[in-house]
Amino acid sequence: MNIKKFGNDKDLKVWQSFKKGDNQAFAYIYQQNIDILSNYGFRFSQDQEIIKDAIHDMFIDLWKNKKKLSDTPLIKSYLLKAFRRNLTKKLIQKKKVVNIEDFLEGQAFALELSPEIKLIEVETLAERSQQLEAELGKLPPRQKESIFLRFYGNLSYDEISEVMNINHQSVYNLISKALEALKSNVKFSVFLFTLINHLD
Repeated sequence: MNIKKFGNDKDLKVWQSFKKGDNQAFAYIYQQNIDILSNYGFRFSQDQEIIKDAIHDMFIDLWKNKKKLSDTPLIKSYLLKAFRRNLTKKLIQKKKVVNIEDFLEGQAFALELSPEIKLIEVETLAERSQQLEAELGKLPPRQKESIFLRFYGNLSYDEISEVMNINHQSVYNLISKALEALKSNVKFSVFLFTLINHLD
């Protein structure tokens, strides 16, 4: 299957090909986004089966309803929003909570450093990175979620707004408060500067 043909295309063209029933476009969308979806899901729950089911069901629904879907120039944020909604339903069924925000209030949104940052940790800045990871763990769940989407997902503020179903200003406030907390609680270093540069 030659999915490389989509490598240089914009999201909209790939999405439109998928909507027309192109299996290669669908496979490309899956392969390009499965890692971030899985990673995002594990921040809410460690139940692998729920995560896999939520992803599987979302892609099945996408394929079944492809002709009815609206166009999107931003596939990743579109999928993250759909996945978050699907995962929320499954978590509600299992945890019997009213919504994902209530769930997050009682469950920490897990946020760890990326492998790239951990490499810096191993090589030169273990103590500082451990301190930073501890401080990340102290952030409120919604701040951690916004940081995850910005840092790991590389989403824009507008995309995060769509995924989390909050306005742009709220996203800005969440990320700003998180960064301020990190700056005030962690001694400034090249390591922290590297992280913040990824987030800003």
